[in-house]
Amino acid sequence: MTVAVDVSSGLAYPGSISRLLRRADSFLIVRGGTAAKSWRPVIRAVRSSIRPDDDDLVYFVEDDHLHRPEALRLLVEGSADYRLLYALASEHGTITPLRPGWAHVPGGTSSFAVTGRALRADASRHLWMSCGGGAWDELSWRALGSHVSKPGLAYVLAPFHPTPKWPRPWGLRPLRHAAFRLLCLLLARGRQRSIELRLPIQVTHCEKGMLAGEDDWARVALSMDTQPDAEHAPVHVPDAATIIPPRTRRRDVRALLAALG
Repeated sequence: MTVAVDVSSGLAYPGSISRLLRRADSFLIVRGGTAAKSWRPVIRAVRSSIRPDDDDLVYFVEDDHLHRPEALRLLVEGSADYRLLYALASEHGTITPLRPGWAHVPGGTSSFAVTGRALRADASRHLWMSCGGGAWDELSWRALGSHVSKPGLAYVLAPFHPTPKWPRPWGLRPLRHAAFRLLCLLLARGRQRSIELRLPIQVTHCEKGMLAGEDDWARVALSMDTQPDAEHAPVHVPDAATIIPPRTRRRDVRALLAALG
C-alpha cells in the first residue's frame, strides 16, 4: 500500500492517524494544497513509477472513506474496468443490479479500483479533468463515457445558474468549469468504460450527508481498533524513514517525518 501524503500544510497528524500511516509499504510525498493539486502527482506516480500490469487492480481511496475489513478483497470478484465500493444513487446516478453482488452505476467519487490497462489509457483524462474546477471527479467519470444526468447544452451551461454549488455564476471559475464540461462530453464520444459497484455497499464516505445506507458506521469504526492490546497480535510499525522512496528531496522527507511525529 502506497500512501500519498500532502505535506503542504505543515501540520502534524494525530497519533492514531500517524500509527495507521506508518503501516504503509511506501510513501508518496506531494505538495498540493488542494484535492485536485494533490491528485495529479498521484496519477503521474502510478503511471510512471508503479507501472501496474494490465490485469493488476489499482485502488485509489480518499482519506475520509471508511471500509469494512473485507471490502478490498471483494474487488477482485468484479470484471469491469472500474470497480467501486461506494456510491449513492442521489449523488452518482441510478444503481442498476447486473448480477449477484454487482450493479452498474454511472459514476462515483475519487475512490475507485481500476485495471492497469484502463489506467494507462485513461490517465491523461484523469489529469485533464482535475483542472476543471468544481466537481472534477464528476468530470472524470463523464470523460470516460458515463453520464449521471443527460448530457447536453443544459449540462454545459449549469455553472452559470446560481446554486449553492455555484453562488457566483459569472466569472472565470464557472467559465472554466463549463468549458471542461463541454470537453468531457466530447471525450466521452470516444470511450465507454464499464463501471461496477459492489453490493451491498462496503464503504461509506464520512462526510455529513454522504453516509451509505442505514448501517451503524460508528460501530464499524470503533470495531477496528488500530492499537495493539492483549487481545490482538502486536503490529509491527516500521520507521517511516525506511519506507520513503529513494531520491525524495530532503525537505520533503523532513516534512513527512514532522507530520508523522
